Amino acid sequence: MNELAQPVAISEGAVALPVPAQPPRRPRIKTVQICDFRAFPGPVPVSIELGGKNLFLFGENGVGKSTIFQALDGIFAYGLTSDELAQELKDQENRFTAVADKGKTSVSIAYDDGKPAAIWSATGHPTDTNPGPADERIVNAAWAKAILDYRSLLKTNYDHGDDEVNLFDVCVEYLLRDYPTITGERLGELWQRLKAKLHLGQIRKAQLNEINDDSRKFNDGLDEAAKAILPLINPILKDLGYEDIEITGLMPKRIAYNNASVKDDREYLDCTVTPEITFHGTSVAHPQLFLNEARLSALALAIYFAGRKVAENQTQNDMPRIMVLDDVLVGLDQANRVPLLDVLAKYFQDWQVIILTHDRVWFDIARHYQRVGKADKFWTYWQLHQPQDHRFAPLATDVDSSVAAQALHTARRFLKDGHIHAAGNAARLATEFALREFCASKDVPVPYVLPPKVPPASDFLARIEAWDSDKHYSSVIERIRMYTTILLNPLSHGGTPEVTPSEITGAIEVVDTLLFSLKVLPTAEIKKRKQ
Repeated sequence: MNELAQPVAISEGAVALPVPAQPPRRPRIKTVQICDFRAFPGPVPVSIELGGKNLFLFGENGVGKSTIFQALDGIFAYGLTSDELAQELKDQENRFTAVADKGKTSVSIAYDDGKPAAIWSATGHPTDTNPGPADERIVNAAWAKAILDYRSLLKTNYDHGDDEVNLFDVCVEYLLRDYPTITGERLGELWQRLKAKLHLGQIRKAQLNEINDDSRKFNDGLDEAAKAILPLINPILKDLGYEDIEITGLMPKRIAYNNASVKDDREYLDCTVTPEITFHGTSVAHPQLFLNEARLSALALAIYFAGRKVAENQTQNDMPRIMVLDDVLVGLDQANRVPLLDVLAKYFQDWQVIILTHDRVWFDIARHYQRVGKADKFWTYWQLHQPQDHRFAPLATDVDSSVAAQALHTARRFLKDGHIHAAGNAARLATEFALREFCASKDVPVPYVLPPKVPPASDFLARIEAWDSDKHYSSVIERIRMYTTILLNPLSHGGTPEVTPSEITGAIEVVDTLLFSLKVLPTAEIKKRKQ
C-alpha cells in the first residue's frame, strides 16, 4: 500500500473506501536575500519576502531589477562546474562595495519547508557535490526552471536573421532539457555528454560506439519530446489572444557525428528543429520577417510555456517549480498583457511565479486586475527604489494590491509623523483611488472622456449614487462626500492647511470602510449578479 495513503474513509451505511493519497506539497520560496551582487552593494543584504506567494515587482530601469533576475538565474544554475559557478559569483561583485566589506557576495533562498536556506557564496553553490551533498531542492528546481527575459524570446525569432528558424538550441537548452529519455536521463544531460565527447584527445572505436549509442537515445528522446510539446502550444497561443497563428509541426532532424579526424573539425550534423507555422491558415516560411512583434512575442511565450508544461510531468512531485519573467511583455501593448495573467493562473497554479517589470502602468493594471478577480491573495507586490547615493543598495518595499490601500498607508504614516498637509493629500488620493476601485469592482458605469483622461472624483461619486438605487452604500457615500469637500479645497492650493488631524483621521476611516465594502456583497446585489 502507498505509505502516503490513509487506510480507509468510513461513512455511515457505506462501504469503507481508500482515501486517495494527497500529492506532497512543493516547497515555495519564503525569502530571497542578495548581498554585494551587481546593483546591490554590501555589506548589508537586501531581503524580499515572498512568504510562499507569487511575486510581482516593479523597478525603474537601472534600479536593480535585473540584479534579482541574475541572482535567481545564478542560484538555480545547472550544468556548470564548481569553478565556473565560483567565477560567475566573483564577476557579479558590486564595484562600489567598500574594500573592507568585500568577500561577502551571496544569494540565498529560504523555502517555507523549515530547512536551512540554500546559499550561493564564496564557500560554494547549492548544486555543488563537493563537499556536498547538493541541495536537491535547488538542483531539481534548476532543471525545471523557466527564467526568461526579453532576450530569451529573441532566440525563437529575431536571432535567426533572414535564415530559416532553427529551435534546436532553444529545445535542448531550455524547452525540453529535462525531458526524460528512454534511459531515464534528461535530454539536456545526454546532449552535454555528447558535446563533452568532442573534446576527447582521441576517439577510439569504443568511444565512437558510445557516441552513436547516445546519439540514437538523444534523437529518439528529442523526437518524442517534440511530439509531446506540439499539442500544448496552440491552446496557450489562443489563451494569449492569438487565434490567427498556429504551429502545425515541430520537426527535428536526427543528429549524426561527422567522425572528423581533426579535433577542431569535430561536430554533430543536422542539429535542427524546424517549426512549421501558419498565419490565417497560410504557411509562413520566415515568421521572424512576416509576423509583427506582438505575435512573435506571444508565439515565443507559448513555446516556452508548453515546454515547461511537458517537462513538469517529469519532475518529482515534491520539488519546487519556479518561473521568473523579466519584462518579457515589452513587445505587447497593455491590452494584450492581461491575458498572460490568466494563462499563468490556468496552466501554472503549481508554480511559484515571479514577474519583474519597469513599466509602472502595467504594474498597476496587473494589481488592479488581480484584486478585482480576488487573485491578489496568491501574490505579493514589491517596489524597488534607488537611493541618491549609489554606495547604498536599492530599497525594497512591499505594497498593497490596492493603490487606494497603499495611499491610506502613506496617509497614516504622514499623520503619525505630524505632516498634516502631506497626510491630507495622501488621504485625498486614497479617496479618489477608492472610488475608482469601487466603480471597477461593482461594474458602475462611468462615461468615457475624450481625450482619454481620468474623470474627477466627484464624477465617480455621482455615478455610484445613481447606481446604488437600493441605498446599500448611502451612509458611506455621504461620509465620503463630506470628507472630499473638506479635503479637496484646502489641499488643492498652497499655503497653510486648514484641515485638522481629526478630519484626516475621519477621511482615512471612511475610505477604509469603502474598501471593506468591496469585499462584502449585500444580498440584493448577489441576486442581481446572478440574474
